[in-house]
Amino acid sequence: MKLLVLKDLYTQKISVYFLSLLWFILFTNFFTSGEPVRHVILISIVAFFLTMSTNGEQNSTFEKESVLINSLPCTRKQVVLSKYLSGFMWFAISAVAGIIYIFLFDMFAPFPTRMIHLNELLIALCGTFILLAIFYPLLFKTNYFIASILTFIIPFIVIIGIQMIANMMENPNTAFIYDYISIITANQNLITTVFASVSVLFVLISFNISVRIYRNKDLHA
Repeated sequence: MKLLVLKDLYTQKISVYFLSLLWFILFTNFFTSGEPVRHVILISIVAFFLTMSTNGEQNSTFEKESVLINSLPCTRKQVVLSKYLSGFMWFAISAVAGIIYIFLFDMFAPFPTRMIHLNELLIALCGTFILLAIFYPLLFKTNYFIASILTFIIPFIVIIGIQMIANMMENPNTAFIYDYISIITANQNLITTVFASVSVLFVLISFNISVRIYRNKDLHA
């Protein structure tokens, strides 16, 4: 299991690390925004991008690795599990890079900011695994290109939907609902707990779907 996880680290292309810098430009514009929410999203996206990129040279059913996988003393469930567990490794790398960046931002940038909090790191971790929970079933069922595109499109649509609901709640007729939700969301510990619980449930469902899909794949085709 450990070797399956580390394999992704050893086979990751150096160019991917440089491409990850593009996400820093997109989300923080390099020392022009120190908003904590941007840092949370940045760490999640970079971690997901690094994890996703390890599958970039493979197609959806991993035929290119079929000979190797079937020669190893591991089950297909363990192969799928290693893919999900690798998310922790890439998140750790992303979090370290993000914290160093935020520290430099806090020290030298002429804009107000603060160091990232522990619960924000937990939210970033949950965000990473929610993206992976969308990505892997699609990868096993379709292919890398489709899975990558849909994984970015689906959360984007959800965010738009949430924003539309938030805009409607600003209507005077629904102001009391907006005020009630504002009180709840002001409790960051509560939000973190709920978000973590939902993400764990989502990942467990995703993992079982991925295992079922992968077990039915003919790796010798």
